[in-house]
Amino acid sequence: MRSLRCILGLHAWKKEAVRDKGGPYAVYQRCSRCGKDQTPYEPPDQNAILRGSLGGS
Repeated sequence: MRSLRCILGLHAWKKEAVRDKGGPYAVYQRCSRCGKDQTPYEPPDQNAILRGSLGGS
């Protein structure tokens, strides 16, 4: 059963690393109570935003 704190969004994040990957995406966080993963922030592709706002394809 999930912890009440996790249901309320108060996770206990613990940093973990993937040995097969390198760079900033090798590190992520996992809740020590419920096991939910939190991936690092990935900024959106700026070219896709410009193409969408200008109507290009």
